[in-house]
Amino acid sequence: MSQLLIYRVQFISAALFNGLSISLVMPLMGLFLIDEVGASPLQMGIFLAIQAMAGVFVATRVAKWSDKGLSRKKIIIVGQQFLTATLVVFALSNNYWVVLAAAVLLFSGNAPAMSQIYSLGREYCDQNGIKDTEVFISSMRAGFAVSFVIGPPVAFMVKAGYGFSMTFMIAIVMSQLLALMTWRLPEQSHQTESDTGHIAPMAWYRNVSIVLLLGSFLFAFMANTLFVTAIPLYLTKELMIADQWAGYLLGLAALLEIPLMILAGMWGARLGYRRVLLVGMTSGLLLFLGMLTFTQTPALMGLQFFNALFVATTQTLGMLLMQKLMRDQLGLANTLFNNVFICAMLLSNVFIGVIAQWFSYYHVFVAGGAMMGLAIVALWLMRAPESDQVAA
Repeated sequence: MSQLLIYRVQFISAALFNGLSISLVMPLMGLFLIDEVGASPLQMGIFLAIQAMAGVFVATRVAKWSDKGLSRKKIIIVGQQFLTATLVVFALSNNYWVVLAAAVLLFSGNAPAMSQIYSLGREYCDQNGIKDTEVFISSMRAGFAVSFVIGPPVAFMVKAGYGFSMTFMIAIVMSQLLALMTWRLPEQSHQTESDTGHIAPMAWYRNVSIVLLLGSFLFAFMANTLFVTAIPLYLTKELMIADQWAGYLLGLAALLEIPLMILAGMWGARLGYRRVLLVGMTSGLLLFLGMLTFTQTPALMGLQFFNALFVATTQTLGMLLMQKLMRDQLGLANTLFNNVFICAMLLSNVFIGVIAQWFSYYHVFVAGGAMMGLAIVALWLMRAPESDQVAA
């Protein structure tokens, strides 16, 4: 087996185990806070919001340090120790304030890990002349997606049979396996501006293309979160369809996403990232238009192809386009991409509560379609990088 293939498998495995350590924990957090800790719904919302904001702050700060030379491997490995410490506290304590302190002070230390894994992979491709960078990164994203097909059902099964603590212990094992894998990953030296004599790159918020792209992703991710959150409630409360159909729909979309992520990388390399992203976001708009039009389960199942294409292209090519626009700041590029996703989840949770309270779950899809329209407009206005224009 060639060294390149070995490293490719190791990077994909790192993305997979990073996803498993997260997907075994996050789907249970609401239940853990309500059932085990005894938090009120308001306290749960405050907890999740503060936890997310702490993660965004820490990830952004660490990303800047990593782009200035701090070892990405060490950031990932240390992050897993923070995650392990957090889960030990969760397993041993049911005091709301202790758990909240652990989430803010410890769990946030793991927030930079995901971005740094992809930055490590991209630097390996760039500095070793890897020709199929798009497929390499897309394969890593697909590995992460697989973890969210496996993790949540396993988490709920273990929780039902053995409790929250056992689920957290399994997540700790996944986290430490990731730390061991990371230790064996290759790390390329990334020079700072002072080392190379180059002028420091323009701040991202002064680059109109980056701001428009992040705005497009914000609206797209908000629409996606609205769909995932609203679909089980819409089916059961308004269409009177059995709740397992929500699992069938989302499960089908998740399975379709995995091969589509790899294909999206290939299409992006040939046609240009921005063009394929526009196709993917248009697919997302068609998903919401379909949800507003059809109510029969076969049609809803068919719409999941549009859902999968939308998610696969935005999750894969979105990160690649951010990396292309911020080639000298890969850590910050990946972190901004992930932070936009977190902010979108926070905002969409507020939106869905307001819309469902005053209107209906059907109108949540109206809002999702409007957000997809705004996402497409922002992406259309963004100027593609030169290399993407050539590819197009």
